[in-house]
Amino acid sequence: MRHVVFVEVNRKGIGAIESALGKSLKVTFVYAHKYKNLFNLDLERLKHLNIDIEECTDTIDKNSLLQKLVEINRVKKIDHLIGLFDLNVETIAYCAKELDIFFTSYDSVCKAKSKVKTREALAASGLNNLRWVNIKSKDDIEKVGDEFFPAILKPVSLGGSINVSKCLSRAHCLQLYDQARDTLNSINIEDLGKGDYILEEFADGALYSSEVLAINGDYSILCSGQRKTYSKNSIVELGTTCPPICDDSTVQLMESYAMDVCKALGLDHGIFHVEYILSGGKPVLVEANPRLMGGNGPVTISHMIQQNVFDVLVTLFCEKKVLNFKKSSTSITSRVLAPGAPGKLNSNVDLEFLSPFRKHIKTLNFDKDSLPECVESAENNFDILGSFEVVANSPQESLKVANEIQRLFENALGIKLAE
Repeated sequence: MRHVVFVEVNRKGIGAIESALGKSLKVTFVYAHKYKNLFNLDLERLKHLNIDIEECTDTIDKNSLLQKLVEINRVKKIDHLIGLFDLNVETIAYCAKELDIFFTSYDSVCKAKSKVKTREALAASGLNNLRWVNIKSKDDIEKVGDEFFPAILKPVSLGGSINVSKCLSRAHCLQLYDQARDTLNSINIEDLGKGDYILEEFADGALYSSEVLAINGDYSILCSGQRKTYSKNSIVELGTTCPPICDDSTVQLMESYAMDVCKALGLDHGIFHVEYILSGGKPVLVEANPRLMGGNGPVTISHMIQQNVFDVLVTLFCEKKVLNFKKSSTSITSRVLAPGAPGKLNSNVDLEFLSPFRKHIKTLNFDKDSLPECVESAENNFDILGSFEVVANSPQESLKVANEIQRLFENALGIKLAE
């Protein structure tokens, strides 16, 4: 029986473990208790599966994870490794290289994880790129001209929009740079947030993403989507509509760009999430993630390819082949419920208003019993109250339905939601 090790999964990611069990693979799950909240771990549910569970001191630290995997490998040879998160995919790729286990190449993952190396690779390949500056100290910010602002300040190596800020001026940027180095202690990844930053020019345009499938250097697109961001803070992502609402030639242009980005980085095996802005009729990169789309992404992708994307992922890494899939003829819109203003929530939220939308609702993640009493306006992608996904016959219709459900949630919650 072949042996696959998963390193950290969230509640949705448990589906990948279930896919591996469905293929009669022996499964070991490795986690670090210190990251339980960060990775949204559901250990109790995992304990009910027929898997081995191993605790590691630190699943982001290369030496700690390698030591744990060496121990596991002594007992039962590890044939495959799978990871789903930005924060430790580089660590997993490193361990795979050291243990001679097949995975996305370590060098390509390192390039994708470094926003500096990514942009250097794009420049070398002649791909569209925004102007950017590597920020290693406040002195580097002082050297940036006024014409560069507004701009986006983001860590070189973190993902998930952690510590990403829009800077309106140099003074604002200096203030945010100081704040950014002090905001990660609560989720125990402070050391990762103290490295270099990049300051990138702000691109005016709609945000899109493509899910790129690569196998042995051959590329295809699973699906693409149009991203919705908070109008008052574009750092906060509110959801995705697939397929995007634009003409076929534009979609082809964007998807070709996404695959070219993966080629430039050397990401030749895996499923990769590439985000870009269509600015001036040309796509420009936001980030290339060497892992599967997060959040509600697995549900969105599965709907669009009419196949469980976790089955596709496990088959890709454990059998080095691609499952057959077909593009959906319908659309899907995901939406997170993020506070759009400070306020006190209604104490009794009745969800009966969702009844007329039952044929459209694919998923609903909303626990009215765990809502806070009061909220502030969302500042990042962690400040959410819930989420849902709806399906319809066209992207215009699924977007309309999602907007209507959000409006009704506003009434029920008694606060303004981000839009």
